[in-house]
This record gives sequence, C-alpha cells and structure tokens, in this order.
Amino acid sequence: MDIYNALHYKVTLLMKRARSIQNKIDQTLSVLSTIARVPFEAAESQQRFQQAAFKHSFFTLVQNYQPQVDAFSCGVASAVIVLNSIAGKASFTQKALLTKETDKIKHRKLVKQKNGGFTLEELAAIMRWHRCRVKVQYCDTKIKSAALNAFKSDLMRCLSGNEEFLVANFDSEKLIQSGSGHFSPLAAYDRISDSVLVMDTGRHRTPWHWVPIEHLYGAMQTKDGPSFRGYLLVKAQG
Repeated sequence: MDIYNALHYKVTLLMKRARSIQNKIDQTLSVLSTIARVPFEAAESQQRFQQAAFKHSFFTLVQNYQPQVDAFSCGVASAVIVLNSIAGKASFTQKALLTKETDKIKHRKLVKQKNGGFTLEELAAIMRWHRCRVKVQYCDTKIKSAALNAFKSDLMRCLSGNEEFLVANFDSEKLIQSGSGHFSPLAAYDRISDSVLVMDTGRHRTPWHWVPIEHLYGAMQTKDGPSFRGYLLVKAQG
C-alpha cells in the first residue's frame, strides 16, 4: 500500500508539472499570436500611416535616416538620426560621433566588443556631450494604465513637432526579433490600431514596422544589466 501511495504521489506530481509546462507553452503561443508586427511596406501599414494623427516628425526623421553600420551601432545610428534632425542638416556621421572625449563615457573599443553597445544612460551622456538636452525615462514599473499613458503622452508630444524626438531602447526578443538590446527612433503613432512605427536602425535584418504600443512598452520594461531599459527624450540645448 505504501508503494502504491508513493507511485500515485509521483504520478500526480508529474501530471501537475506537465500541466504547468503546457500552460507556459499556451501563454507563449498566445503572445506570439498577438504581437502583430506590420512591415512598413505592407498595405495595412499604409492605412495606419494615413490615419495616424501623430507623425509630424516622421518627415524630418526619414530625411536623416541611416541604418546602423554594424551589429553594435544601433545606438550610434539612432543618435545620429536624431542629432541631424535637431540640427536640420547632416552635421553628424556614425563614424565621427564617437571621439576621444566620448571615450570617457564608454571607450569605442568596448562599444565594438561582443555584448557592447550602450546602455540607456550611456547613450544619453553621449548625446548630452553633443549639446542636447536629454531626459532618461526608465520603464521600471509594471504595465499599468498610468505608466502606459505617460509613455503615450511623451510619444504624442514628440511626434507633434520637430523640437523633441524619442529614441526607444528595447529587448528585440520580446518583439519576436533576432538580437537582444536595441535602439531605434519612434516615428509615428496610430491611435486607432494603438500601434507605433519603429524606424528600425537594423534594416538589414528588420524593416521599419508597426508594433502594438503595449508590447513595445513591455519590451522596454526589461533589464540591461542592473538597470531597466526605457526611452530618451531628446531636444536641442537652450
């Protein structure tokens, strides 16, 4: 009888574990099915762009867009796009953005190493050195309506003119993309679909695309070392 009870206990435990694993698989499949990434070239994208009320800065960003030159330069490319958009001319290049002075923030050799690149605060410091006002906004709270609404408010303000720009720092894997930590400017917001246009700097692997804003926020609400990711609000100094 004791052997029977022991076997029954083990079988029950295994069945509970199997149900737990199946629930996790179902949750993952559910997330995959709801992250509807829409490429910019798609017909659905054109509809979203036409109906989007917040896209004023798109036209400035697109004139200054350039893809990252290597796997480690998403932050550099994002900074150059935004800095040139603020300057109103091509004053900055990816090759010349980092200097001996910015090496004091993070040395160029470290940036180019595996798992290199920049943290959110490091990229903010680089852009400040290039005479910009930068506010760092960490997404370090759970996805609550207040936090998401604050992000939307920042996004809509930035996209309503050419004075301030928003650079997102997110975990690509959370959006079912290759890679991990990534930077890209945000270029439009469509309220009807509640989605945002990511002007992806890694165009060699991921075209520009629309993604549900809540999923993007979730991808920003991830850890990069001890700190959370988030976004930068960038404007001219003065």
